[in-house]
Amino acid sequence: MEKKSLKIKSKITHQYTLPFCVHGCLALSNDMCVILGTNSGELSKFVVLNSGTVDVLDYEVPSMEEGGFNYRGALFKTEVGFGCVFDYELVEYDLRKRTFKITSIKDSLPRDEAKRKTGPYRAAVKVNKKEYLVTLQDHFHYFKTKYFCTLKKNMLGARYEPFIYKMQRATFSSTVDCHATYTNGRLLFHRCEYGKMLADRDNDISEFCEISNGRENVIATVTKGIGRFSSDGEHLLIRTYTKPYVFEFYSLKGRKLFTVPMTPKRVIGNIEKQFLEFFDKYDSTLWMGRNYNVTQTRFETFNSIDS
Repeated sequence: MEKKSLKIKSKITHQYTLPFCVHGCLALSNDMCVILGTNSGELSKFVVLNSGTVDVLDYEVPSMEEGGFNYRGALFKTEVGFGCVFDYELVEYDLRKRTFKITSIKDSLPRDEAKRKTGPYRAAVKVNKKEYLVTLQDHFHYFKTKYFCTLKKNMLGARYEPFIYKMQRATFSSTVDCHATYTNGRLLFHRCEYGKMLADRDNDISEFCEISNGRENVIATVTKGIGRFSSDGEHLLIRTYTKPYVFEFYSLKGRKLFTVPMTPKRVIGNIEKQFLEFFDKYDSTLWMGRNYNVTQTRFETFNSIDS
């Protein structure tokens, strides 16, 4: 009996070596991506990658209060380019005009349950002209996001609203991480709870969720791993954190669609896949960044017939 199965064909189109270490990755199109990059000279910059070219933008990323380079920014896509939420500054860049628009964030940073400062990290979403959904770093576990909240802009600047969501840690989990998006009027997020990264435990949690009418609903239990919503608003991507390392693509209704193996020759390139954290997808292109390396890979799905 013949059976149709979904196959993946992929090809690396460009591999970039940057003068900055990757601390954020946002896909703008099949051919363009923006990186939030930092270097050892306490300098942070936006780097635009476009069809093999590297453009370091002339904008001075604000320093963090404690000094040093600023890795803590939440990137988001706009109709004319991209933006980023920093601790006390909201910036948006128009790709065509090559101009920045800067808005001050007037109030103090949101606080966690222990009244410690949090800060924008990894990703945000522009909900409408004056409202942004922002993920926030876990104060205790740097480079993890435990919360998300709303930032609203007015004529005087921008202000944080109270938390929309505080991710509650289960008693058996030492680390939690989440990633949120807002699309087609839906507030969606992926949450992952685990005791030890790169070790698959029965008690680990990986769930695709929605907040609707103030209630948290689990749409689907998904494979354990790092979750990211694609900037084209089409998929939840899971990068599995145990071998074999793959990208799993889920629809926004929670159905697993297909898998892309993270092979060096056709997908990941020279990036160490075991610790890959920054990745995004737009249409049929994957963008992946770690340390000073970024790989751009085009893929396509097609049906094949198995006997």
